[in-house]
Amino acid sequence: MPDLKNTIRGWWIKPGIALLSGALMWCAFSPLNIWPLAWVAPGILMWLIAHSKRARSAMLYAALHAAALYGIGVEWMRAIDDGPYIGLVLLETILFSLFGFASGAVLPKISNRYRPLVFAAAWVCFEWARSTGTYAFPWFLTSTVFSHPMALPWLQAAEVMGAWGVSASAVFVSGCLVHAAMTRRFKPAILAVGLITAQGITGLFSIASWSTRTLDSDYPGRTFGILVQGNEDRGLDRGSALQQYSDITATRIRELNKEFVDGVDPASPETNPDATPNPRVVDFVLWPEGTVPITQSDLPVFSTMSKAWNTTLITGLGEHRQNGDVGNVIRAFSPDGHIGDAYAKRQLVPFGEFFPLRQYLDPLFEKYGVNYPNYTPGQRIGVVSAGGVKLGLGICYETAFGYISRDSVNAGATALAYVTSDQTYDGTIEQKQHFDTAVVRAVEVRRQMVRASSTGLTGIVQASGRVEKNPYGGSAALLPAMKPGALDVVIEPIKDITLYTRFGDWFVWCCWGVSLAAVGGVVARRKHRK
Repeated sequence: MPDLKNTIRGWWIKPGIALLSGALMWCAFSPLNIWPLAWVAPGILMWLIAHSKRARSAMLYAALHAAALYGIGVEWMRAIDDGPYIGLVLLETILFSLFGFASGAVLPKISNRYRPLVFAAAWVCFEWARSTGTYAFPWFLTSTVFSHPMALPWLQAAEVMGAWGVSASAVFVSGCLVHAAMTRRFKPAILAVGLITAQGITGLFSIASWSTRTLDSDYPGRTFGILVQGNEDRGLDRGSALQQYSDITATRIRELNKEFVDGVDPASPETNPDATPNPRVVDFVLWPEGTVPITQSDLPVFSTMSKAWNTTLITGLGEHRQNGDVGNVIRAFSPDGHIGDAYAKRQLVPFGEFFPLRQYLDPLFEKYGVNYPNYTPGQRIGVVSAGGVKLGLGICYETAFGYISRDSVNAGATALAYVTSDQTYDGTIEQKQHFDTAVVRAVEVRRQMVRASSTGLTGIVQASGRVEKNPYGGSAALLPAMKPGALDVVIEPIKDITLYTRFGDWFVWCCWGVSLAAVGGVVARRKHRK
């Protein structure tokens, strides 16, 4: 009877710890941003899985970890309805449970010293798998934790290994630290501290190098732009929304023109070599995603505006095409009024821009206001020229996918321009969580990223990942969320190609190799015993 009492009393301890590990992981992300917890929380889950007697127990622990992480972390989905929120949490819980089952079949059967390495490799493979394909949802990837300003030194490794290497480092360190704490051994802790120290010091030098380089750049290469945030009401009609964006833009251009005398900038090197250089013209204007829904016959309206302002107008549009397709696109309208080719969004939002089995589930989708056809995904890479830079284009959700920015840079982009509309989640932490992914992308490919959002966050991310005021222009680092306005930005062309840009997800394949080697070792050992 005492044994039964102890069993009943203690059955909840490990599941409770699993829930705690997920809650701690959530604390590492926005809004709390207690980013050092990324060096703790995954290791707790590793310890639970490694000491599971059955793979089913490991499956439960991973599921509870995900339930806490996503149950708290994506609460903003309730802005749509409780149904989609619960569905997303359940889906992620199921995916994590599969990861736990697979890990539980291997980790308990390998040596303690190899567990942090194997678990980190398996974790990266899992993050990659749930970030790949049509139905991918790459939210709460471990690397995003390090988009916090204080954590940027550890994010710099992304230019070599991509975001995956940053995740692997954090999970490996957490595994070593938890293993050291539970076994009271110093060697794993020394290894972990040594790794994060070396990574942090190297990252600091990298940040300093990029900051100095930006300050020393030559004036003729700089490009001046305006990012516009309309904060338009979702119920605003098309004409009023377009007028609002036009008014904000025209007002800011007029204000800038007041600084010029007879069309010549008195602070430019041509007239005053000792003065701090200021841009003489607006090279581009960036409007957010889906500024207004249009048909292709409406395009000359935007062409007229770009010609009148003598600038390149880059805007997101919801286009209804003549063949019946609906596209979420970006178009650039040049200063001479030329209408550029459309860049159509390549990575569509599942259950947001396309809906499977519509012939059967349309009544359910209509309940949530889905009264439009599935969007058509794009195929081409988007790069447009504006002033002295070539801007690699991306739309909204695409900031969460490294291949979008990498493809743009390999196609010649010397900076990045993304547009988004987070209106559905106005006033929630989703806006900051979404912006954090932009920081990771900028570091991976070493490009400045300008980002225009309809309601926030609108701003510029430097190539080092810093979100800060431009040293040569701009009135702020970010526009306040939920307020209309225009932000001046100065961006500089960067032509360097990072290792990640050149070779892509090479680090993921290394992790797959480690994971498969661990599985092979367990299988071989079992056969040998037989």
